[in-house]
Amino acid sequence: SKAQAIEQGIEQGKAQGIEQGKAQGIEQGKAQGIKDSAARLRRLAEIKFGEAVAHRFGELLGEAPTASQLDRAGIWLIECESGAELLSQAEALRSPSTS
Repeated sequence: SKAQAIEQGIEQGKAQGIEQGKAQGIEQGKAQGIKDSAARLRRLAEIKFGEAVAHRFGELLGEAPTASQLDRAGIWLIECESGAELLSQAEALRSPSTS
């Protein structure tokens, strides 16, 4: 009947809305996790190399680095012996060929 079809449509719409909400929540969670990780890396750069290097490092990481870029940046923080070396490595994040 028409009423059953409407009810079925409403139920399908609810289910679809729930799934979309879950997917959106997951994406927002991932984005927040990346933002938090970038902030922690910037803080570590500040501790190791000072505010000026950390500020530029944060700029080079950008607004939305990938998980892979964050991994590389973390390795650089450990391996680099100077702020200049860190920033030189981080410049690669701005290069389209390595993104």
